[in-house]
Amino acid sequence: AATYGADLLERIGIDVVVVADPSPYPTVDLDEIAVARPDLVLVPSEPYDFAPPHLEELRTALPDAHLVEIDGRGVGDGRRGHITKRLQAEFAAFVARA
Repeated sequence: AATYGADLLERIGIDVVVVADPSPYPTVDLDEIAVARPDLVLVPSEPYDFAPPHLEELRTALPDAHLVEIDGRGVGDGRRGHITKRLQAEFAAFVARA
């Protein structure tokens, strides 16, 4: 996806899973994501606020992935804020576990 968030993730070394839908905020097929076997799944609160049933669906479809809920309001405008710092910390912690 061509978003600030995806660009940020790529710049700090995360391989972003790309889906067939080229829109910035695609609706994804979890089977398509599962094939990529992601290690880390970031679940932002915006532009879509994931409810507990959605998170459970993600956990079921991607049992080996580490799910991290983040406040999407601090990611999309391009300023370095608390979310950018948290993403870097999450990535560093993930790499340390690997």
